[in-house]
Amino acid sequence: MEEVIWDYQLIASPDSDDIDVMFVVIKNDIVEQMTGAVQAVGLEPLLVDVAPASCYNAGRANRVGQDECAMILNIGGRSTNLLFADGGRIFARTIPIAGHSITQQIGKEFGIGFAEAEELKRRHGFVALGGAYAEPESETAAAVSKIIRNVMARLHGEINRSISVYRAQQKGNRPVKLYLTGGSSTMTYTDHFFAEKLRMEVEYLNPFGVVQLGPGVDRARLEEVAHMFSEVIGLGLRYRMSCPIEVSLVPESITRQQALRRKKPYLVLSMIFLVLVLAVAWRGVDFRAALYDLTATELSKKRREPEDLKKAIEQAQAEGGQRDEQYKSLCALLGQRSNWPEVINELYTIRGDNLWLVSITPIIGELKSTSSGGNADGDEGDGMSGEGDVGGGMAGMGMEGGGMFGDEGGSGGDVGGGMFGDEGDGGSDAPEGEDVMITGLKLVGHSVTYLDLAKIRKTGPANNDPRMRANVNDPADGESTDEDGKKVEKEVVRGTPESIFLSKLGKSEFFDGDKAYTDFIQYYPPRTGANLASFVIQVKLKEPIPFYKVAASTTTTGMGGMDRGME
Repeated sequence: MEEVIWDYQLIASPDSDDIDVMFVVIKNDIVEQMTGAVQAVGLEPLLVDVAPASCYNAGRANRVGQDECAMILNIGGRSTNLLFADGGRIFARTIPIAGHSITQQIGKEFGIGFAEAEELKRRHGFVALGGAYAEPESETAAAVSKIIRNVMARLHGEINRSISVYRAQQKGNRPVKLYLTGGSSTMTYTDHFFAEKLRMEVEYLNPFGVVQLGPGVDRARLEEVAHMFSEVIGLGLRYRMSCPIEVSLVPESITRQQALRRKKPYLVLSMIFLVLVLAVAWRGVDFRAALYDLTATELSKKRREPEDLKKAIEQAQAEGGQRDEQYKSLCALLGQRSNWPEVINELYTIRGDNLWLVSITPIIGELKSTSSGGNADGDEGDGMSGEGDVGGGMAGMGMEGGGMFGDEGGSGGDVGGGMFGDEGDGGSDAPEGEDVMITGLKLVGHSVTYLDLAKIRKTGPANNDPRMRANVNDPADGESTDEDGKKVEKEVVRGTPESIFLSKLGKSEFFDGDKAYTDFIQYYPPRTGANLASFVIQVKLKEPIPFYKVAASTTTTGMGGMDRGME
């Protein structure tokens, strides 16, 4: 499709509901050769049409085929165009028999070249009448006329076939008149020949019937050659009126040039308008720049006045920001002051009447599992915190009948340095001046039980086994190994104050009941004391508590902590 130029025309007939389509296709090279020749002489090609369409438009403009079916026979040099004009209908056929065929036949019969044969055709050419008509005296003229008649007879046969096709396939009417046009139709007796063969009226087409001629035109001379200008008149009518067939085969390059030429006035006006707009805009920008400079100068003068005030405001804002940060820090510290009272109060609430604590030590950082010994630091057989055995008072504990939170408790000994003391689990490890997290507590305490001592196993320390209480599989002296004995021993373990205390710790909202982190890490059942048991419990906090250790001049003290244990 890139190598050809094509166009189409829709043709509707008033007598039929069908719509015909006429396609016109031609190679680009052919059209460009023609338009190039026109441009070479300084002319501009505006429209490229096909000869059948132009000839048909000229005939219709001169009322050919308006009231009846008529034919237009355009005999040219290389081919003959046969057109049927039947009201609003059109049927066209190109026949490859024309003046060139006659010249070739003459050259073949006489054995001469094309130029000599063309000269003989022009000098002696006419259509032989045939029949009873006398032949011309010149033998050459007689021979040429017979050759021409034979070629015309072939053309007549093609015309008859075209009429049959038009009437059979196109359902057209029978033509009643023939109009001759074209350069090769000027041979003498051509109209007489077709009138005789087709048995219809034949005349030459005069396309100038719709053209107003100027006063300087030789009308007589024009009338002799008028039938040769049917295509020219048909092409010119495209710019004066609406024609039945309007196709265009102008190359795309010329179409673009024509479109650009039509747009040139608008482009020029657009450029002028753009220049005016730019000039106005430039003037406006210049005026604005001057106004901005004036305003900037005035603002610069006014801005110098509050600069000192601005600096004072910025300084005050900086100081206010520092005060705000200090205030937030103090608020955060004040918000944490209730953490330890709540924890201590919870321990006081859930402890039993027969149990008291002698040491509460915070555990800083990662909490170890109770199955691995927890965060304990005492040695086996030396009592709690390396202070001797339980019978010796449990790390020097001198409390008689009173509890940790009781009414009659004495002063506690120096057990592990007290809460956050020098030897507690975490107090000595907390770096001074830094925030750390307390994840759990180590609780050291005693309990008194009124159960039968024979039901409690009399053993030493649990070898640092965090879950060791009384070994059910190894009965003590006087115990029964039967099922009842096991039940009694379990009841004793579960019913002691320390086991009840551990159970309540696991259910508290402050402590995590996970047995992996909240459990006994050391346990000393009563042996020499009056039903006195000792224990060390590790308990995990559900929410770690932040701790900030402050360096003191003499004694290192934790946050509200107890530097000598709890009384």
